[in-house]
Amino acid sequence: MNFVDAFRAAGARLSDYTERWVPDAWVICMMLTAVALVLAVVGAGTSPEDAVLAWGAGIWKLLSLGMAILGPHYSTYEVAVSDFKLAREFGMIASMHCAGAEPRTPDGGSRAGRGARAAPALRLLRCAY
Repeated sequence: MNFVDAFRAAGARLSDYTERWVPDAWVICMMLTAVALVLAVVGAGTSPEDAVLAWGAGIWKLLSLGMAILGPHYSTYEVAVSDFKLAREFGMIASMHCAGAEPRTPDGGSRAGRGARAAPALRLLRCAY
C-alpha cells in the first residue's frame, strides 16, 4: 500500500465516522440555540419570553441587506447609475466586480464617479487587472 492509498483509506474512515456521529449543521445550530436560551434564563435570570424575543431581535442587528450589481464596467452607464441610486436610497452596500473581462462601457467607471455623487457604499471585488 503506497502513501496515496493509505491517505485515501484514512479519508474514507474519517468520512464514515463523521457521517455517522457528527450531526447536521442545523441540529448543531438548534442545540446551541437551546443552550444559549437556557443560559439566558438560568444564568442571567431573564424570563423565557424575553430571552426568545432578544434572540430573535438580535439576529437582525448582525445581518444587513446588500445589493450585487454589475457596475459601470460590465453594464451600461444608465443601469449602473440607477443601481447606485437604488442602493443609496435603501442604504445598502453595493458589491460589484470592477475588472476581469472586457468592459462593456470602458469609461463607465469614471463617468459614474463624476456623475453620481450619490454613490452608495461600495464593496469592490476583483479589481486587479
